[in-house]
Amino acid sequence: MTSPLWHQTAEQLLRAERLLQHSVNSLDQAAVGRRRERDRIALELEQLLNPLADLSQGLTRLIEEMAGGRQDNRLQRWQGQLQQLLSPLDLGRQMLEELVIQLDQPLDQPPDQPSRDSRDHQKRLQLQQLVALRQKQVMQMQAEVRSLQQQLFAATSQERPAVDAPQGPEGDAISTPSIFS
Repeated sequence: MTSPLWHQTAEQLLRAERLLQHSVNSLDQAAVGRRRERDRIALELEQLLNPLADLSQGLTRLIEEMAGGRQDNRLQRWQGQLQQLLSPLDLGRQMLEELVIQLDQPLDQPPDQPSRDSRDHQKRLQLQQLVALRQKQVMQMQAEVRSLQQQLFAATSQERPAVDAPQGPEGDAISTPSIFS
């Protein structure tokens, strides 16, 4: 003894349930597609990061090797130019790494609340960059010290008279080095 109204209501509820299920499935598929796209972009960014890191390390090694070699004004200018080029490269690499971290976060997590792991990773990245910056500064200082040492050596060698064969009656005596006179 069911009334036609109950029958229509049941059909409408069943239709609404199917529509809701279809909507949920569409949302799930869209989320999976977005996740796949984010993973693809993150992978491409990570693949770009490796050559950038290699370039940064190569430039750092080159600057270190240049600092170990003969120092002149032109070489020091080139070292400075390379270090100036290296800073934006490192900054860009850091920004890409942060973007990869953000892409790895779940889609349903609000951006204002990063996960603890990503915060730790960001802190680690910041510390690594600070260490890299300090290493560059140390390299600059070492190059400057070498240059000053070479200038000092050149200046002291020009001031010191050339010691030839001893002259005069003290020829047999042991001469004292100029640094003790």
